[in-house]
Amino acid sequence: MIHNNRYRFTIYALVLFAHLVAAVNFIGPSPVLPIVVDELGVSSSYAGLYVSSMTLTVTIASIPMSILTNRFGLNKFYIAGWAILGVGVITVFVEQFELLVLVRIVQGLGAAIILPTSATVIMQWAPEKEIPVINTVNLSAFTAAMGVGLILGAPVAEWLGWKILLSFEGALGILGAVLWLLFYRSNTEQGLARESEQAILQQISVVFKDKTTWLLSAAVIGPWAQFIALSTWLPTYYLTERGFDLAMAGFTTSIFTFAGLPATLFGGFLIARLGKRRPILMVSGGLLGITAFAAVISTALPFIYLFVFLTGFLQWVYEPAIFTVPMELKNSTPEKASAIWAGMLTAGNASSFVAPVIVGLLFDVTDNYLPGFILIFAISSSLFFASVLLPETGTGGARDDLLIRDK
Repeated sequence: MIHNNRYRFTIYALVLFAHLVAAVNFIGPSPVLPIVVDELGVSSSYAGLYVSSMTLTVTIASIPMSILTNRFGLNKFYIAGWAILGVGVITVFVEQFELLVLVRIVQGLGAAIILPTSATVIMQWAPEKEIPVINTVNLSAFTAAMGVGLILGAPVAEWLGWKILLSFEGALGILGAVLWLLFYRSNTEQGLARESEQAILQQISVVFKDKTTWLLSAAVIGPWAQFIALSTWLPTYYLTERGFDLAMAGFTTSIFTFAGLPATLFGGFLIARLGKRRPILMVSGGLLGITAFAAVISTALPFIYLFVFLTGFLQWVYEPAIFTVPMELKNSTPEKASAIWAGMLTAGNASSFVAPVIVGLLFDVTDNYLPGFILIFAISSSLFFASVLLPETGTGGARDDLLIRDK
């Protein structure tokens, strides 16, 4: 692999755009959920299913797609992922709620290809010292795109219609496929590629037998569940329980998402400054459920803004660290890192799929959002408990050697 090739910045831009497009499609229905409920006449639990159905496919397909991508070729599969994500362009023509859910499920297959495979792309092109920086930039872009979607989603939907909005977001996937086709180049020598292809199943089997993979996957279960549950239901909660209008509810929730932009940048600074990963993970995991609870029980607007921001900050500040760990493990390769990312995406998106449905279901039963919220806040502590057991992969101080080994 040639890391001093300046063309790597073009590749970085392609991966960055992938994160932007995935983000706006993931968050797409959330700011317009009250409109969807009123227009289609569905229950809160079914509305939660519509938002989280995309993550269902990511949950099921991330690991198989990671294996197939490495087996049959990154370039072809990445283009396919873009095109499948672009299926959302047909939303404007779909009338039945069940078919709308199906469109989201299909889009999730595209995300299941693109997101874990990005680890392979980054490791093929980026020098080791640039990897934390690239991860930080991509995650910052992801959070910024979600925040913009939350702010602009409701007013754009009221102006053009929510189906046109979601169709436009899907069309960005088609654009991504075209850009990838035009500009992507491989940075892996053919001989190495053939060797990797022959060894990939053995490498991946080692990854999924390792304790570190399971700990990383367990770590993201709680925070991701909390993030998607709050992104889905905070606008409706503030609309119905705090008397906000739709635009105000979307703006307040966007603070939760936009906090991720300074958080990921600060998280990238911390991993460079401290040279450690675990302290960042443990502090975030210990606090984010507490601040989330304060955000939903606060009644004064300044306190709502404060705790929404703090919760969003804690939801994202650890992400650069946790996504860098798989790339720093002993004997790590692009294929192994991609497989670990796939495992994390599977676990995190499984909880993300269930969380908004649980909150909606408990609301249907109790006519109160707090039971569902409190349950999700408690689960968010998985980040803290898993991080206590994780090895330290950073360069600051002693570096643990309990890492993935070739067997």
